[in-house]
Amino acid sequence: MPDEKPDEKPGDEPLRPSVPWAVLDPAQARTGRALPTVYAADRVLLIGADAERYRDALNARVEPLGWFLEVDRSFGDGGRVVIPPNDGEQGGEEVVTRLKIVPLPGIAGITTPDAFTLVEAVRSEREPDPRVRDRRRRGLDTRDVDTGDLGNGGQPDVEVGGDASARADADLPRLALDHAVFLTTPVPSAPATGPTGSFSANPKGFYGTNGLGFYGTNPKGFYGTNGLASPADSYVLPGTGGRSPVAVVLPRPSRGPDPKRGRRPVVAIVDSGVGDHPWLRTGVKDITPLTIGTLSAEADPGQYEPFDGVLDSVAGHGTFIAGIVRQVAPRADILSWRVVAGDGAVAESDLYDALHTLAVEIENGTYAVDVLSLSLGYYHERPWDDDGTVDLLMRPAIEAFSRAGVVVVMSAGNESTNRELSPARFAKDPAPGAPWFSVGARNPNGTLALFSNFGHWVTTWMTGAAMVSATPPFRGGLEPVARVDEEDDCGGVVKGRHRETLDPDDYRGHFAIWSGTSFAAPHLAARLVRAFDDAPEAWDAGFGTERAAKVWANLQGHLMHDPADCEEGLCPGPEADPGVDRGDA
Repeated sequence: MPDEKPDEKPGDEPLRPSVPWAVLDPAQARTGRALPTVYAADRVLLIGADAERYRDALNARVEPLGWFLEVDRSFGDGGRVVIPPNDGEQGGEEVVTRLKIVPLPGIAGITTPDAFTLVEAVRSEREPDPRVRDRRRRGLDTRDVDTGDLGNGGQPDVEVGGDASARADADLPRLALDHAVFLTTPVPSAPATGPTGSFSANPKGFYGTNGLGFYGTNPKGFYGTNGLASPADSYVLPGTGGRSPVAVVLPRPSRGPDPKRGRRPVVAIVDSGVGDHPWLRTGVKDITPLTIGTLSAEADPGQYEPFDGVLDSVAGHGTFIAGIVRQVAPRADILSWRVVAGDGAVAESDLYDALHTLAVEIENGTYAVDVLSLSLGYYHERPWDDDGTVDLLMRPAIEAFSRAGVVVVMSAGNESTNRELSPARFAKDPAPGAPWFSVGARNPNGTLALFSNFGHWVTTWMTGAAMVSATPPFRGGLEPVARVDEEDDCGGVVKGRHRETLDPDDYRGHFAIWSGTSFAAPHLAARLVRAFDDAPEAWDAGFGTERAAKVWANLQGHLMHDPADCEEGLCPGPEADPGVDRGDA
């Protein structure tokens, strides 16, 4: 990403995403079924301790494509991270190295770097027999598979002898994609189909030429013969839950005096940052050392092309989340880590770096965090695989917070699908320490929002549609439909006096309406923090296992006292178990 100050505007050249994203086409999968996802095209994650030997073997294979693999030393510790084994599991730690796919100069007919092409080629060579792949997918033993003829003209890809997967492991490493993790803004009709704009191949906007917005040439509304692609798309449009300015006349939430003992509860937000807002000028700490990139979507809402005057799709996202926390739990402090710019995406490995650093800072006592709110996610192309490549980085990153006694709240996604979104899908399993929740969205009337993802892995539901919260004072390029200047008695225009319709993207009033599970998650995070506001000693219960046990016990006691919490799916079961299903409403 260009080295620009956060308050500087892009120049004449459009600002490109710092990572070249690619969309996985399932039809291109060579080694079995795969689902669509978005990933970094120019990098792969190598799993294995002997990275240099593996890299040499891989380079020999990719040279004909005009590629060269080099260690990306901007990742982790000199290009690699060490993932410790899960508690109670056999086996040692995993070493993950990030490799860049670099085009070789002067090579005729060079192929554009594509990580999925490389991952599939290595996967095919590691497990050339489809019977082996199928058995591994189903968790069955592969040693009785006769691999004497593995294709390729009757020649095996690896030396025959012993277990097929073990033979291949000695030659080539496991590789994984570096997924694009998106802030989960509502795009119900285009799940993971594109990395630009609002992540939709055909965003509806305000002025769609087919009348999908307000001012189209053939406005059909919601139920016309040429209307929205999906009824869930209505949540994107102003007036039915889509982002639009709104006036708020309520007083500023009172923070109250500092507690006489203990401290204020703390919610950490890992998102797009927090911009300027009258309600958020105290009690909000922006932790800049962990920031990924240099441009803030909260300060500059129009960084990415097309430069058409429309605000970037995630501009103000983090501020809106912070505003929800401030409304529901005004006494709580907010820690903000900005991990994305205006394109709304961050590489899985970069997010791991940020989360790992934050977890270490919590463990060292640099920061006190009680609830971590995450409104982001990605879809894995093969979540059923058991080869150790699925959620290799993200799961240990999230588990580290739970083990430290930090409650983790994760948004479920906005694609109207039961396809599991990471990291929210982790909540279907028992948490290793303090509880974790995956949160779907409700409508204002309490029904489940049509755009919200759903399934047994969504453990909790909170209001997240047509929410009102804070926004920086953005002013986009759209204009009111009509404007009438006031004239004086002489027929001249009275300066500053005119009447006009609503300006659809003028947020100088500091408040907006918006929808998404992105906002249901902080709603829950704030509710959990508020439940502990009268028991500050619960937040100072030490660290790790001791703290996790006390946090869960206190949450169980507080939430059971409010019948409304049971309706939201927050009531724990009869056992104090972080993994108890808290309601698939």
